[in-house]
Amino acid sequence: MDIEYFKNQISEELEGADQYIRFAIEIKPMNVQWSKMFYDMSLAELEHASNLFKMFEEYILTLSKAYQDMPEYLEETRRKVIKHYTECTAKIKYIQSMYK
Repeated sequence: MDIEYFKNQISEELEGADQYIRFAIEIKPMNVQWSKMFYDMSLAELEHASNLFKMFEEYILTLSKAYQDMPEYLEETRRKVIKHYTECTAKIKYIQSMYK
């Protein structure tokens, strides 16, 4: 497990949350039960992403204590993950609010 693991897993969970909420909206007129299941799966995926992001932040904090100056690739990856997580989470939550 390393910084790339967290980067990839967070991205995967966010992608799943986004896809599930879009399916929920798409299928809602045809099958409300399935739609609700997709909505719930979107919520779960977003929670997984949130948990992984918290772990990522702890991991980065631990790494920063090991280095006097954080290597640039670690700092760059940290910035990218934070930006991606923040933007995608906001978008997904907005779409989830449209579902209701």
